Amino acid sequence: MNVRRLLLAGTGLVVLLAGVTGGSALPTDGLVKLLGNDYFLMAAFAVVGLLVAVPVLVSGRSARLKQAEMPEAERPVSAPSPGEGFDEALSDWRLSIPLIGRRRRAALRDRLRRAAVETLRTTEGYDRTEAERRVDEGTWTDDETAAAFLRTESSLRADGGNPSKSPPSARSARGAARRTAEEIARIADEGRR
Repeated sequence: MNVRRLLLAGTGLVVLLAGVTGGSALPTDGLVKLLGNDYFLMAAFAVVGLLVAVPVLVSGRSARLKQAEMPEAERPVSAPSPGEGFDEALSDWRLSIPLIGRRRRAALRDRLRRAAVETLRTTEGYDRTEAERRVDEGTWTDDETAAAFLRTESSLRADGGNPSKSPPSARSARGAARRTAEEIARIADEGRR
């Protein structure tokens, strides 16, 4: 609070006390004789009250007030839906072309392989090494297509290059990837129950 407000508040309190006490604290008889009438005394109190009130009213006028403004309403943030990136990768036309889509198929396979390993770790309680071994060997699922899609070259050589267990060709990679993702989702769903 600044000094001016304190002085105004003090003056207002003195005037209030004088009005409440009804003249017992002030020599009102002498003031009535000086002013000539008790109505003039009441008018004098009113004038003093107005003199105190006017500066307070002026100091609080709207030009000096800074009103807070409401912030802009928040807008919802758009976020990709789960699996949107995977669906985009599957819909890429280059995935089906044997030489051109090799990198894309490898990236898709690695992504699904990581998901399968993490799913086995969380649902079955395997450590990382055991989960990776099961995915590499294809023993993580009974679905032959999904198992073959994630098998490694070293595990294929161990099986003698059995064509029924080999990874899918470029043309069938899209279907095998989708089936592998569905199998991972099924295992994860069963693990939650």
